Amino acid sequence: MTARALPILLGSLLLPLLAGCGGGTSGEGDNTVLATVDGREVTLAEVDARIAGVPRLARPEFSGPIGRRRMLNKILEEEILYRAARDAGVDQDEAVRRAVEEATRQTVVQAYLDRIQEEASQVGEEEARAFYDEHREEYRTEKMVRVRILVTPEEKVAQRARQMVEETTLRFEDACTRFSENSYVVAARGLIPTWIRKDRAVPWIGNDPAFHETVFALPPDVVSEPFETPSGWTLARVEEIRESRQRPFDEVRDDVVGRLVRARSTTGLPQLLAELKDRYDVENLEEPGAKSADELFAEAQAAPRPQKRVELYRELVERFPEDPRAVDSQFMVGFLLSEELKDAEAASAAFERVIEMSPDSDLAQSARWMLTSGEEDPEFEDDGWTDDPDDGDQP
Repeated sequence: MTARALPILLGSLLLPLLAGCGGGTSGEGDNTVLATVDGREVTLAEVDARIAGVPRLARPEFSGPIGRRRMLNKILEEEILYRAARDAGVDQDEAVRRAVEEATRQTVVQAYLDRIQEEASQVGEEEARAFYDEHREEYRTEKMVRVRILVTPEEKVAQRARQMVEETTLRFEDACTRFSENSYVVAARGLIPTWIRKDRAVPWIGNDPAFHETVFALPPDVVSEPFETPSGWTLARVEEIRESRQRPFDEVRDDVVGRLVRARSTTGLPQLLAELKDRYDVENLEEPGAKSADELFAEAQAAPRPQKRVELYRELVERFPEDPRAVDSQFMVGFLLSEELKDAEAASAAFERVIEMSPDSDLAQSARWMLTSGEEDPEFEDDGWTDDPDDGDQP
């Protein structure tokens, strides 16, 4: 039997076991012997350890007494197949030996990196507070407003509606319904369904400077003069204001620790590898035909698959960190991971590195925006446009 054919034969049989191989038999537990194979004892502790290592979604298959027996049978099947393979000399096949050695190396390397990562995740209170103090402005909430609007194509209609509201012959909510032509505005009685932040896009309006300038200057409960937006002539009234405030350290501690850990993860591995290369006297005899920074950048832009583009951009950053395109390439790594590969954690680490590489650049500002744009404000949660059911503002 060839080494290539062996995984095909055993794949469906051993998948749950291989997923749990990290558990081993070394954990504490009930050492009651459940079965033996040629003198080798299989204990209850080993079975439980294997079940604990099964992927969470597959774990119900091995729950309860029946599931435990199922896992025991799989362990026994694995054991007898392993012994049969060894007796047949499969373990001496050169390809198998190389595969075992490679798997062992990868397991040991990953365990070492996990240990390093665990050490990097230990952030002391003093260090976290120092980071918070240094970045206080980043932990300040923005001023936000809730706004009700009337939108009509004609200025004179907006003026007439405002006059009626001023004369108290018509409530502003009713004016928004009567005079607006946008069906969403009408259904919501003019209440924009989100908190408005300065210079951010607004439902039904877009990111219009005139709108932001008007509403952020309005006192509460005052109807504005008619002003023009991309949607038409608009009246606005501020329904509620939430002023900017400093979020205390205790409220944002988890975010602070997360940022410190991500920063260490981003910079830690390159630093570690540099130290280890010096320790083990690494000499990289680069091939004469190795690609230049120009070639790598051009190839990355032209590559059809996002995974390949990420690989090439990373190679440029690693080999040519001082090249003017290194920061651009690092930003593209984060962008591709975020938008095309949907790996938010890896994308965050990539954007953190952009900020570290060039903290005052436009790309660093874009990286900061990418890091925060997907986050919901932890203090306020929009629940749609529906107001309190008692205030009469539901459509």
